[in-house]
Amino acid sequence: MFKKLIDPYSVAAIIMEPIQGEGGYIVPPVEFVKYVRKVCDDYGIMLIFDEVQTGFGRTGKMFAQEHFGVKPDIFTTAKAIASGFPLGAVIAKKEYMEKWPAGAHGGTFGGNPVACAAALATIDILENGAIENAEKMGSYFKSQLMKLKEKHSCIGDVRGLGLMLAIEMIDEKGEPNSVLTKKVIEGALDNKLLLLSCGCDKNVIRFIAPTIVTKKEIDIAVGILDKVLKSF
Repeated sequence: MFKKLIDPYSVAAIIMEPIQGEGGYIVPPVEFVKYVRKVCDDYGIMLIFDEVQTGFGRTGKMFAQEHFGVKPDIFTTAKAIASGFPLGAVIAKKEYMEKWPAGAHGGTFGGNPVACAAALATIDILENGAIENAEKMGSYFKSQLMKLKEKHSCIGDVRGLGLMLAIEMIDEKGEPNSVLTKKVIEGALDNKLLLLSCGCDKNVIRFIAPTIVTKKEIDIAVGILDKVLKSF
């Protein structure tokens, strides 16, 4: 792109999710993320990670960037930071943050004391075993989804890290099957399992279990999914 479409020295920043969320829970190769970091370094471009979905233990690490050994210049986080309370944060290298004088970035509801208290409690839970549980249970969950893939040809792919997992639904030709995806999600809901879709073709079912999920709960979820898939 820099060679044919745009002058790299005119680019201020590259913003990306370390793992795609709404785009389909796609995990990029480590080499790709490292290459993006190198390109940014070579041309003086700021690298910004969106860790709103991937942060705070979701992938089995505090932040997804740890899986790639790449540090962005700035990253954003929210959602899990306060376990449902409205809160977000911008984290950046000291050299950038110091360029903002006190009060330069803020809002009427910024720093809400209740939300901040929830965030501190969340961090305490994460640092006392929840992240390790996300990694361990994520590995188990993924192995069970792989077993479902072997049983059901409509599952084209199983992917993700930690407890940020997804299966891709396909038809007999291997093409994205959004119709079946919708039916599976509806069938799961009828059996008290709440699922969400994502992906450009809306044919990806994502699993966003809490970091404190147990093996028993995973088995129940996988059992329900297996039952629903058998009905089609």
